[in-house]
Amino acid sequence: MHPMYPMSRMKFLQMALETRHQVFENILTFHAHAAKQGYVAIDFYDGSIMYDFNIYRTVIGDIDCYAKTPYLNKMGRLEGGEVSNPHGIILLGANGSGKSTLGRELAHVLNFAHLDVIEIDSTVDYQITAAKIAERFYTKPGNPWRVIPYPLGELKTYRFTVIFAQNGIVGGGWLYARHKNRDTWETAGGHIEKGETPLDCAKRELREETGAEKFYIHPAFDYAVHTPTEFSYGQVFFADVETLGGLPPGFEMCEVRAFPTIPDAMTYPQILPVIFAELQNWLGLTGFDHLK
Repeated sequence: MHPMYPMSRMKFLQMALETRHQVFENILTFHAHAAKQGYVAIDFYDGSIMYDFNIYRTVIGDIDCYAKTPYLNKMGRLEGGEVSNPHGIILLGANGSGKSTLGRELAHVLNFAHLDVIEIDSTVDYQITAAKIAERFYTKPGNPWRVIPYPLGELKTYRFTVIFAQNGIVGGGWLYARHKNRDTWETAGGHIEKGETPLDCAKRELREETGAEKFYIHPAFDYAVHTPTEFSYGQVFFADVETLGGLPPGFEMCEVRAFPTIPDAMTYPQILPVIFAELQNWLGLTGFDHLK
């Protein structure tokens, strides 16, 4: 994205505003994550950003130019100083003198994301962090969670699996489990363990949390969840259970029940309806809609 590559830079700038919103989100997500791990950007600028136009993927380079916090600046103006400083701040539209350089389009982006358009003075506003900007950008008024479906395989790496399991034994209801410490219902799913593929994890979690013994399972799509405090991502699976046994002993779930749709009392009411609606679309598009 550096001006020394004018062709690719111009191609990017001519892309839909919504596409560039996504790149903005990617950059915020990375820096919020880096800050959470105790790192600060030292040399981040447009030359650190690459974009793959074929798969719509943002790549951030020069990550070896990040330092552990607390970081003491002994060099004066840092490399890439217009967008980072030793306090871990991403400064939008500011330069070293504190003079605002907010353009009309950036102002539009901020308004679109329900962010306040503010004059950021890099000499004063030390609390404008990547995490704070990300919190405002990812969330919408009245709903502090944002769930984004992605095509299958687009995220490349995964932390969690979510399995929507249809119980063919009892009239095609959807299987939900209740945790022993909660009175709400949730789908099977969980954290992908070291050495597991998402499919391995989905099969294991389905057995452990529903007692499924014989089943058909298929990956459906990827998803990401933005909350005010973190970013998580995973893969969603569809399963059709033919044989249902008892819950295995020693695990967290204490009850399994079939519902005709999503239950009223959900463990994750901000996430489950969005993913379930996307699954319904996926079932129709892939020809599995007769299994709903």
